[in-house]
Amino acid sequence: MNIKMSESDKYFPISGVKHLLEEFKNIPKRTFFADFFIDYNPSWRELRYKIILASLKKAFPKKSPPLLNILHSTKGSYKKRYVDFIKAFRALYCKLFNDPLLLETLHRVGQHLFLRIEYQAFTAHLLDNMEKSGGACSQHSLLEANFIGHFEKTWHSLQKAPLSLKTSWIKMAWQFLSGQLNINFDPFCQENTPYHLFSMEKTLFIRMATPTHEGPFSLLTRKAYVNEEFHAFLEGYLFEKKKHLYINLQNSTLGAPGNDESPRCQALENLSLHYPENFIIITLNKNGSLWHQDGLFLTLDNSRAFKDALIKILLGKKGGYNFSCHINLSRLQQLINLIHEEFFALKATLCLQERKDFIELLYTHIIEYLIETLQPHSVNITCKDGIDRAATSSALYFLYKHLKRRGSLSPLDITHLKNILFAPALLVKKRPPTYERFRRFQSAAKLFLNHYSMRQP
Repeated sequence: MNIKMSESDKYFPISGVKHLLEEFKNIPKRTFFADFFIDYNPSWRELRYKIILASLKKAFPKKSPPLLNILHSTKGSYKKRYVDFIKAFRALYCKLFNDPLLLETLHRVGQHLFLRIEYQAFTAHLLDNMEKSGGACSQHSLLEANFIGHFEKTWHSLQKAPLSLKTSWIKMAWQFLSGQLNINFDPFCQENTPYHLFSMEKTLFIRMATPTHEGPFSLLTRKAYVNEEFHAFLEGYLFEKKKHLYINLQNSTLGAPGNDESPRCQALENLSLHYPENFIIITLNKNGSLWHQDGLFLTLDNSRAFKDALIKILLGKKGGYNFSCHINLSRLQQLINLIHEEFFALKATLCLQERKDFIELLYTHIIEYLIETLQPHSVNITCKDGIDRAATSSALYFLYKHLKRRGSLSPLDITHLKNILFAPALLVKKRPPTYERFRRFQSAAKLFLNHYSMRQP
């Protein structure tokens, strides 16, 4: 489970990452006008595509079928070559050739895209440089006990980092609107590529956005379609008799235009009907009233009423939750009672912040229960972009499992936790995770730290 960051070839197949990030040493001053309109496209944004293409070329050195020729092309930017490759892959897959060798290659490519792309060394250097450019006076020791407090400083440093090292405000706005309005939203071709996040025991965790795309009129049609590369990934699993667990953090209830995640949820939940043996999707809504604890839940401070509401909403049909596999009611009640006893000392009333923490801990325990019960080969915890809800949930799960097993984290574990938490939003939206999601992670993480540190021998 530990990451040997010194083995750079394992996680970053291209040598000289430090040299490629030299731009951080001399940050040019920009005017507000330039930062708003001009996208300087710093070279680090190209590195992710260089990593992907290099990894694919190493895994598929032959140039047959013709799809693989794109990997060996030298025309255009790395991003253009990557997008061309994905579009060619989708077109080829849609032709549905009855060629078993070609299908096997497509399955292998699909699995490589989700399971074999490694960003650890790259994101570690990127975060360090971006943090310093945002005013961090020094790299605080990751040995210090209050590393969660250090993450607060990291968040503010990433927020303050110059736009000339990220992207323009106008591009940030367009990225936000395309996903929010479901217009031509295709994250895998819009600077949101999947990669291997971490491994835990025999389970691989994938960092990814929703594996769906939407067209120019999806705001009106409310239709989303699963990407061909994800179909190929699951078909490969079908032949190999492997399971994949998809933790969906979007809101599956029908929303107003501009705030509707249901088409993507519906497309993904329907996918479990096509792959019932090897694709299990669980929707844990992180955008509804229960998670935010607003509306009817705002004053629900009685712990018994709160726990009853949790059961009703989680297993009901109107809260934006869905389980494609059977979840035992008594087991769910056991998890809720366990959290109430171990983390809240069976308090009769729970304040607003305690209820929010309770939900974060419960989601984490549900994910653990599903993984232990289903024994999947791989897991992804994903929202729309996989950068706010998903990154904080993945980081909390990573922290929880390490603390539960050992009672503490090594400096290398903390470095990896930092990458899990901050790198996705920086890579995709050129910012830290939203502060509300980050603060929810912080609060729940402190409960885990306090609980398991007290139980250390």
